[in-house]
Amino acid sequence: MQTRRDQVQAHSFMVRRLSTAMAAADPDAVEAPLRRTRNGTFIGLILAALLCVGFLIFGLIFPGGATSWRHEGTLVAVKGGAGRYVYSDGVLWPVSNQASAVLLTANSKPVQVAADSLEGTPVGASIGIAGAPDGLPPTEAEGSMVWQVCATTVNTGDGVETLTSLTLGRSPFGSPVAEDEGVLVRGPGGEIHLLWKGNRLAIDEENGALESLGYGTAVPHPVAAAVLDGVPAGPELAALDIDGRGEEGPRLSGADTRVGQVFTVPATEGGPEQFYVLTQDGLTPTDATHARLLLGHPLTAEEAYGGGDPAPVELTVNELRAHLSGEDPVTGDGLPAVPPQLTDPQGAALCVIDQGDGALALALTSPADIGGRAARPPAGSTAACTAPDLIDIPSGEGGLVRAAPAGGAALRGSYFLVTDTGAKYPVPEAQDADTLGYAPGGASAVSTALLDLLPTGPDLTPQAAAEPVGALAEPGEPRCLSD
Repeated sequence: MQTRRDQVQAHSFMVRRLSTAMAAADPDAVEAPLRRTRNGTFIGLILAALLCVGFLIFGLIFPGGATSWRHEGTLVAVKGGAGRYVYSDGVLWPVSNQASAVLLTANSKPVQVAADSLEGTPVGASIGIAGAPDGLPPTEAEGSMVWQVCATTVNTGDGVETLTSLTLGRSPFGSPVAEDEGVLVRGPGGEIHLLWKGNRLAIDEENGALESLGYGTAVPHPVAAAVLDGVPAGPELAALDIDGRGEEGPRLSGADTRVGQVFTVPATEGGPEQFYVLTQDGLTPTDATHARLLLGHPLTAEEAYGGGDPAPVELTVNELRAHLSGEDPVTGDGLPAVPPQLTDPQGAALCVIDQGDGALALALTSPADIGGRAARPPAGSTAACTAPDLIDIPSGEGGLVRAAPAGGAALRGSYFLVTDTGAKYPVPEAQDADTLGYAPGGASAVSTALLDLLPTGPDLTPQAAAEPVGALAEPGEPRCLSD
């Protein structure tokens, strides 16, 4: 008779046969299915436990903690953005911003350290320059910065206002104005200027220069001082004073003449018409622009033409040779020889572009292309001298620049760091620029008038960066470079 033990063994035998039949398709297999899997898992768990015990014992004998940062002047950056320190004299000194950290460590790369590795190290008071930028532009940017100041008109319902924007980037936008054409603009004080070949030429409206040049019916484009100040001032479009104007001159073309009258010689084939003004020494060459300015001046009509209508008198070549003077031509440096043709913006925004090559260009663009944020000075900076309404500096844009008078060479030692905060930060010495990682010789020359469009932050020097962080400076009077 079967015992209970026999029954259990028989049941186990049948279960094993069924299992092997289902798992291995062989009910007579010698080894149980999944035996190797169970054995491997068990052995793996034992090995993992042994490794954990080994690491625990190693950690107790040799405590962890990175120590590579323990060198004088090392910039320590805590992983996860939990802090920034400079290690000096065995103390970790918190640094308030990136500019201060770079000045203190001569632009060395930060060492990434876990917070646990800093435990037990004394921590000092915060140091740095209050108001300095916490992000610096790349030290090796491609190409020079392009400064573009645009003026457009906005209808507010209560009237038309002029809106000014400043954009910094690496390429200009808009349609360029032809180099030989000009744009007539009206400043905030009502004065009219001709923008031509990178200069602004004031126009002697009081003495009829606007009408004399053929611009009497043109509508000047309104611009703010921020736009006008960014363009170098050229000579005034005004008639030159003629000594002895009104005195009697020789008979020419069968008529009496007076000093100050204008004469012409017919143009030869393919050549321009030639103009001359009668001076005390004889007929002196001039150009079409000055001839028009002289003919339109009230004193010319009153004194040289006896109150009559001024008009040029045609001469023969023989008369010209007989009375030609030896004086220099009556012209002005920097003025067009012929009144330039005007470009009418016709509702477009007028832009002045400085590409860092020492020459200014004009462009027209749609007002919809002008963007940016409201121009407000960052905390700790002084206001701009002639602040624009909008400013657009892409994130990470900027660089080292040198101040230069409008149309002139860079001023010695006048370095500024321009950042995407929308401000400029004085860098007093060339070695300070080098410490920040910027080559002084690679600084772009930017006119003082354009730099005056930006607020001014604190000076960036290693000495100031090593001081305890003070309170942000109260906004003071604008520091104008173009004064």
